[in-house]
Amino acid sequence: MRSAHIRVGAELLLLALLLVHAIAARLIRLPGTPSPGTPESAEFALAFWSALYSGLISSVVTGLIVGLIVWQIQNAADSRRTRADLLTRIGLFRHALHAALDRVDAIIIGYATSSAPHAAKQAAKLLNSSPIDLWSAALPDHAPFLLMVKQLRATYLAFTRAADKLDDQVRRFVRTRNSQDAHHGAFDEESHHYCVGRIQGVTPDDTFQWIVEPFQSQEELEASFAAAAKDDNITQAAQDYLEAKRRLMAAVNSLRNHLSMDARV
Repeated sequence: MRSAHIRVGAELLLLALLLVHAIAARLIRLPGTPSPGTPESAEFALAFWSALYSGLISSVVTGLIVGLIVWQIQNAADSRRTRADLLTRIGLFRHALHAALDRVDAIIIGYATSSAPHAAKQAAKLLNSSPIDLWSAALPDHAPFLLMVKQLRATYLAFTRAADKLDDQVRRFVRTRNSQDAHHGAFDEESHHYCVGRIQGVTPDDTFQWIVEPFQSQEELEASFAAAAKDDNITQAAQDYLEAKRRLMAAVNSLRNHLSMDARV
């Protein structure tokens, strides 16, 4: 934008110089001026052109300096307005994030991808709709807070990847097992949810209570989980999932504590 303005200004300056030169060339031929080709004409032309260009250059330089000062003042004012707007937006963001994180943590039994803490889910939605990277570049004094926000975003993404892998492995296992037992696909979801609940450390009784109108008994579901726990792929995926969830909860708690301390100040 600024380079375009400079180019247009240079073109206008050149046009003005050409126009002044054309007008001046006619002026020195007006009645009362020395005749062309005489010594007096040469002296007059030298004095005329020197005075003309000296005044023109002085005016141009003065105009450029004044224009630069005005541009700097305007740019500084724009920067202050932009910073004020960013500070207002990040203040609203902090308030909304604090409200999102200030929720009771609970274990969710279902698919692994849906088992993220509710506070983390709400915070992730807020982060995805906010210009975190822009704030980091424009507001260095908020760097510690924004670094924690980025860590929460990164740990949430890592959790979703780990949860996806666990769901893939459990889905594969329960479909294979249920097909061997001649169980139709409706059995798969409750077997899947039960396994994820047990992987999270929920007791068999509490996990079974989450199953709505189960096709299988608690004993059958527990036997399916016991078999799944011996599958190497599920074991590895479960370890990665639990570690990712632990890190996510640590990031949530860290940011929640930071915002709570700020709210008390």
